[in-house]
Amino acid sequence: MKEEKESEEDKAKIDFDSLKSLADDGIDMSFLDSLKTRYQKEAEEKANQPPPPPPMTPQEMLDANAALLEHLKQVQMDRLSQAPPHHFSNIPKAGDKEAKLATEITKNLCDMAKHLKPSNVAPVQSVRRLLGIPPEEDKEDQESEGASEEREPENSNTGAASDGGNAATASNAIAAAPLAAVGT
Repeated sequence: MKEEKESEEDKAKIDFDSLKSLADDGIDMSFLDSLKTRYQKEAEEKANQPPPPPPMTPQEMLDANAALLEHLKQVQMDRLSQAPPHHFSNIPKAGDKEAKLATEITKNLCDMAKHLKPSNVAPVQSVRRLLGIPPEEDKEDQESEGASEEREPENSNTGAASDGGNAATASNAIAAAPLAAVGT
């Protein structure tokens, strides 16, 4: 990591003296002194800035969100547990504090989701369905369907007709039994 940072700094170094030699070739380099001064100021400011805080671990992010959710819950309870107005349309709306908390929670959740695999956030089949992509069937499912189709007779309706309709009558009687019990 440090090696990458050092190589970026080496690339960012500008040799202003060699650029001044371009004036010998007829190129206007009068702006070079002011550019050098500005570049040096930016480099000093960057060096004086404190290092950014280390990134939070997933557990720290979850803990921070839990605390924010508890705070949001308390703020909402305070607002909603007041004496009810004469009409529900007069219930006070969410204030700036609630909106800021909700926005911060949403931002934190988005930041957490950025570090996860998409399949950890939402099931693949759900995402495919929302995108309008037909679901992928597992190879095992396809193989078992192919095997069951091979075993079935060519005319699968003959089995139901050969029992004289007893299967349909039995299922109708089972479905009607709860209704008959309710009627009596």
